[in-house]
Amino acid sequence: MRRLVRRLPVVLGLTLIAALASWTAIDRSQFGLALVKHDGTTQCTQNPLPAGEYGTVEVPDGQSCTINQNDVIDHDVNVEEGATLNDVGANIGHSLNAEKNTTIIVTGSGGYTAGSPVSAPGSSGYGAGNAVIGSDLNASSGPTLVQVSNLTAGHDIRVKSLNGSGASFVKDSCTGENIDIQNGSNPAGSIEVSGNNGVQCGATIGVKHRLVVKHNQQIVTVSDNTIGDGLAVQGNTPGGATVTDNHAGGSAKCDGNSPFVGSGNTAGKKPNTCG
Repeated sequence: MRRLVRRLPVVLGLTLIAALASWTAIDRSQFGLALVKHDGTTQCTQNPLPAGEYGTVEVPDGQSCTINQNDVIDHDVNVEEGATLNDVGANIGHSLNAEKNTTIIVTGSGGYTAGSPVSAPGSSGYGAGNAVIGSDLNASSGPTLVQVSNLTAGHDIRVKSLNGSGASFVKDSCTGENIDIQNGSNPAGSIEVSGNNGVQCGATIGVKHRLVVKHNQQIVTVSDNTIGDGLAVQGNTPGGATVTDNHAGGSAKCDGNSPFVGSGNTAGKKPNTCG
């Protein structure tokens, strides 16, 4: 009994610290506590999801989920039809996959920051404070809204058949391969791809391979991106495209946009039809 009494304050103290860490969204590592591990698939309808390490996270049809810098997802985050995901600086080991009519909002742990790298308390190095996706952000089934900023993606950011009337964007982020946005279907909306120039990740190139924005009905703006290979902004109408101050290591193609404004774009290879 005496041993139990002596241990009781310690147990209560650890429980209180863990509760405060969760309530205030403080990283539990600051208290020297390991993240609680959840194997398998976790259904998320919380805002936010409790701090922890998860195998796969799934947002059910029509539900809403917030993940943040206190969450580590070892494999995928799957957002089902009509659901909403708010990702505020989480670390996703593999891919973020979104079904049709979804809303996907991704930003860094400190919210959106333009230009200079995001930093998080106690962190340092490449992309510190950015949201992280190890492989792809795949929203290829007709999402309603996609807003991405301050993201480091290991492979692609793909958005296909965007159908909402809101302002979608990919900005101030870095990808290990491509940004690919095609076949948007709502002329009342807009698509902005800007500031993906590597600064946010302490690099000189923001899009390692290709930046493609094609066949969208929304108003398109593509500006201030650095691309390792080709830039293709083509066939965007009736919203048209404004393409300015992009720098591509390969060619830069901007045909078939109506209306079109282009200036200040450079290309390492011919042709450069972007102005």
